[in-house]
Amino acid sequence: MKKILSLMIASLLLSACQIFQYFQEPTANEKNEQSELAAVSQDQITSQTTEKLESEDSQKEQTEKNKQSNTAPRFLKEKLSVSSDFPNLTLPDEVPQDINQAMESYYLNNFTNQEQQVNKNKVASKALNQILTQINSEEDLSQLDVSIDQSQFQINGETIFIPRIIVPLTYQEAEKIASDNDTRLINHALTQVGNRLVLLAYYRPQTKELIPMHLVNSTHSLFFYQQ
Repeated sequence: MKKILSLMIASLLLSACQIFQYFQEPTANEKNEQSELAAVSQDQITSQTTEKLESEDSQKEQTEKNKQSNTAPRFLKEKLSVSSDFPNLTLPDEVPQDINQAMESYYLNNFTNQEQQVNKNKVASKALNQILTQINSEEDLSQLDVSIDQSQFQINGETIFIPRIIVPLTYQEAEKIASDNDTRLINHALTQVGNRLVLLAYYRPQTKELIPMHLVNSTHSLFFYQQ
């Protein structure tokens, strides 16, 4: 009798183990589903990792651009003194990096005290408007759609104010419309403001850059860039 009971108990235990294993071990379909889920999960992880790396690369690239922009020399530390439709001046890459120091040295050594002093005063809005009126009195120059504003610059730690004559074209485009336009525009400006510095710049809408060409008064050329 004990032997029969032992056999029955052993049989029950064996059956229980088989049932337990049946529920524990996944079926073939479950194995496939688990494999598919694992593959999808891995793809998601890979995709997220790739997106994160691309985002980090993009941020690094933008940061580098900002650093380069911040370290690029600004034309005599220009600061717009009034609201303007045009940006700060952009120095072309081929202009020497020490151009500001060279301009400052020439200004201090060659401009008289009187010439320097007059630049420390703002140009009245009326005078700026008179420059524009005189420019537009010439038919071909009026077609250039010139703008006039004013910026402040730093020389030897002192602030000077300079009217900007802005042509919203490249020099070559402007020259096709009005020959010798740069000389004529500057002369009109100097007629109104006297012997103080005036600046002539050409705007490149494609790159949104305002490129200086002349910075002069009646007796000196402080800056010239052949565009």
